[in-house]
Amino acid sequence: MMICPVCDSDTVERSFKLHDRFFGVTREEFDAFRCRSCCALFLDQDLVRERVREFYPENYWWSPGGLSGRLEGFYRKWVLKLDHLAFTKKALDGLKDPECLEIGSGSGSFTRAAQGEGIRLRGLEISASAVFRAREQGTANIETGTIEKAVEEGWVFDAVILFHVLEHLPDPRDFMKQLSAILREGGMLILQVPNTDSWQAKIFGRRWYGLDCPRHVCNYSLKSLEALLGGSGFKIRMIDTCSLRDNAPAFVSSLFPSLDPLGRRAKCLAGDRSPGNWKSLFLNSLYFGMVVFMSPFAWLESLAGKGATIKVAAEKVNPGGQG
Repeated sequence: MMICPVCDSDTVERSFKLHDRFFGVTREEFDAFRCRSCCALFLDQDLVRERVREFYPENYWWSPGGLSGRLEGFYRKWVLKLDHLAFTKKALDGLKDPECLEIGSGSGSFTRAAQGEGIRLRGLEISASAVFRAREQGTANIETGTIEKAVEEGWVFDAVILFHVLEHLPDPRDFMKQLSAILREGGMLILQVPNTDSWQAKIFGRRWYGLDCPRHVCNYSLKSLEALLGGSGFKIRMIDTCSLRDNAPAFVSSLFPSLDPLGRRAKCLAGDRSPGNWKSLFLNSLYFGMVVFMSPFAWLESLAGKGATIKVAAEKVNPGGQG
């Protein structure tokens, strides 16, 4: 019997089949299941749990290589400041000089932006190559490891930040138990995930970029986030479905997956081809133009509360939680 990894309900139905549309690391098809209780959409955890790492291309993490990469880097800094960083600063308002942990730091884009704003932030990243790239770019306070390392070493923080991490985890309730152990009572959990209740998700269905099978093991709506967080001792304080960095690009990548910059870069490096040439600059410019064109739609869906991603700030109010 299939059990929902978010709310533990057995009211689960097979929804549709998915394949790796964006990176092409496997040709397998995967069943997607939907929970009728909390509306989570997920893959079979038992099938993917032991294979998660093989689904990530070696060059999955963004880095500013070549002219197009440097230009993209300027854009990323701008949208991070107006988007993720602005939301984080608002969520941290009221906490006195909080000590923060970012889990899933990648190559350190957000970490560098947060440090530039005076936020005390430590990073934790599972990929050693991503940490190496972060240090190449001058970010030294990101360590290789998982949340188990933080728990074992007794780390404690005032805030934990998870931008596009939760959807990659096959066992979210176990993860939340561990997260609760390293977060002080009254501390803030700040996270972002793709929104399966968005207009984009409804329009594209199984072809939606936010599903990113098989790397996204469990996909969330606000209802499923409320079930997970509420059952883990957290109370949601802030919600935002607007994202300058993610929403309009998700629409374009859903329409034209071969144009997605991260996917193209990973495929180029896997084939020993340079990702930073003039062709890449042209394709990235074309992609960016389409992102600008789709931005009004992204704003409209966000204004309706149906943006392609959900950012949430939740306070730890119950030390024990339900897990």
